[in-house]
Amino acid sequence: MYLQYSKNFTGKLALALLLSAFSISLAANETKSWRSVENLTPSELARIDLNGPGARDNNTPYIPAKPYPYSAPYTIEQMTFRAMEFTQHARWSSVIVDVYGTMTGNGYLDQGVTITYKQWLAKTAGVQGQIDAAPGEVYQRMIHHYTYPPRIAGQQHYWQVRRSDQDAKTRLDMFVYTPALRRVRRIPQPQRDVPFGNNPQSFDAIVGRDAWEFEVKLLGADVLEETIRLPNTRPSITLRRPDGSYYKKAASDIKLMGDDYTHYTESGGVPCFVIEAQPKEEWLDTYYDSKLVLWLDQENFYPLRIESYNAEGELILIEERTAWLANPALGPQGYAKFNTAYFDPRSDLMSYTLHDAPQVLDMSAEEGDLVFRPDFMRRNWLKSSLRKSQALVATPEQYYLRPRLYLGKFPATRTINIPDYVTRRIALQDAAGHLVFDDQTAAPATQDALSASGQESALSGQTEQEVLLTVN
Repeated sequence: MYLQYSKNFTGKLALALLLSAFSISLAANETKSWRSVENLTPSELARIDLNGPGARDNNTPYIPAKPYPYSAPYTIEQMTFRAMEFTQHARWSSVIVDVYGTMTGNGYLDQGVTITYKQWLAKTAGVQGQIDAAPGEVYQRMIHHYTYPPRIAGQQHYWQVRRSDQDAKTRLDMFVYTPALRRVRRIPQPQRDVPFGNNPQSFDAIVGRDAWEFEVKLLGADVLEETIRLPNTRPSITLRRPDGSYYKKAASDIKLMGDDYTHYTESGGVPCFVIEAQPKEEWLDTYYDSKLVLWLDQENFYPLRIESYNAEGELILIEERTAWLANPALGPQGYAKFNTAYFDPRSDLMSYTLHDAPQVLDMSAEEGDLVFRPDFMRRNWLKSSLRKSQALVATPEQYYLRPRLYLGKFPATRTINIPDYVTRRIALQDAAGHLVFDDQTAAPATQDALSASGQESALSGQTEQEVLLTVN
């Protein structure tokens, strides 16, 4: 029997008591982790330069003159250039098992696996290689070979990522191969800021945004204690090494920046600078996202959380990440994403993409020219023994939790208005420790969660406003 909040008085009372218990406990236990610019610590102020973007490059006026990857004190612009280093796809030649999935607001889970080959073509590693490439030049290419689910096994996507500027606007050449047709088709570049079908993330959220297209300012600092959260129904995750062997990683052992990061707080949090970025009209005059709010770790400027807002000021996407040092030879620039979760709070639509078994490749130019071309896709050769992953989510009940909203942080910049039912689901899930779709929650389960909420809510990190909800 389903709980109907509009008709079932018992359910309404239990939920109201639950939310009241949350608010009382949080008011007593919440600590403020964020600080505005005027309240930065001396050590934080020593790392930043608030005097503006500084001198410009003589040949490329939208690039800082200071040699990349810069050094302290960093301007806010230089921080965002450093953050460019960490897109969803690492800036070196590699192969990964890319595990992805989407969870709808109705609890429907759809997942897949691709084996993704990537070749870095630029003469210089990382962001510097992209900067040095001529406008219109291809600096990275990749093939996504689908191995799961069976209905799409053998499909391939081939991407060529191009250096763009105000004149050369094309950022992606995209080709698709379908085994049933045995044909390769070229398709138009997706609109950069529009979400993919049945997914909350856009093309730019995956390939990355160019720092020179945005005006940026520092909002302050914060400490992120967590980003992507596994539910209590999934205490560990099974991952794969490049040699094909499997291992289990306890959820409690997954750190925001991996095991090699040495700048955690005593509680395991990551100190971050928080930056607001707005698209420049001369570069992105019709861009859908009116602004982004980014949490960058203070050491490497890795983006651990990105929020997107539309022209009406609505929060339209929360992107959260965990990272690891995937290419130690590159030092701080060798960090890459381990897992990314996206959440559209307007529709309760979620997705994730996890990089399993990452392997750095030493790929010759001849090999790249053989593999990375549309004609090679017709051979349908999978150049890897890695076809499967055990990192898929087994059931909807084991899917990642919805992210925190943090309504109290930087309130002058972050105005968040989302549907009441989504906020209600977040409160219920945090009490239960796993995803909850409230129209499928029985009244006794809600009452059980109420009895435990006094212990669990102190760990939630939400603001009091997040749980002071009206039950209609």
